[in-house]
Amino acid sequence: MRIPRVYLDKTLNSGSTVPLTAEAHRHVINVLRLREKDKLIVFNTQGREFSAYIKSIEKKQTLIAVEQQQQNHTTSPLCIELGLSLIKNDKLDFAIQKSVELGVNSITPLAANRSTVKLDSKRELRRHAHWQGIIQSACEQSGRNILPRLNKLQNISSWLKSSDTPGIVFEPTATTGLDKLIRHERLRIIIGPEGGFSKQELTDIAQHRFEQVRLGPRVLRAETAAISAISALQLLWGDLGSGHYSA
Repeated sequence: MRIPRVYLDKTLNSGSTVPLTAEAHRHVINVLRLREKDKLIVFNTQGREFSAYIKSIEKKQTLIAVEQQQQNHTTSPLCIELGLSLIKNDKLDFAIQKSVELGVNSITPLAANRSTVKLDSKRELRRHAHWQGIIQSACEQSGRNILPRLNKLQNISSWLKSSDTPGIVFEPTATTGLDKLIRHERLRIIIGPEGGFSKQELTDIAQHRFEQVRLGPRVLRAETAAISAISALQLLWGDLGSGHYSA
């Protein structure tokens, strides 16, 4: 049986006893049905990962004993900053989850001109918390010990201006393939909404060191494009398919 992994937003040290969060307590006890002395792996915001076991279980709280710090080699050598345009909620959730599993370093939700989903300030806060939960769960499942940064919702223009890191935009009309690109250790990927980018957005993107690349002969949905692009780049320049990667 695979040892469950639990994210804790707190300081962890060998030999300490710490309580699980209420959410982690419910998941570990009610869903996974773990009991006293069962083993866990815990990790925190500093990327430190430890072996642990359940020390005691009460009605509303579980205490764990933190043991030895462990080595973790799941961080990709390729740093990918993902700009992901707003799409339908279930599709965006799926894209975020799989992007985390595939090793992106940061995710920025983008309000595109043709995004059919619009968020007011209250809905944005709720969705941000929801996306953060997806990122946490994806890291627990995939073995990552460092959570990708989730930035606040931005418009495309603001995101483009926020960094001078070179980028890639995938366009069906492009003539350049990924295999023709110069290798990067750090890059940005921008994914459009269901209706694609507007002409003005494509002009803005081109002016910020983004190269147009053809992902293949077929037009992909936004969530498929994100997953396919990250997978291809990790295979070319990252750790997908290497001995350091485990499914």
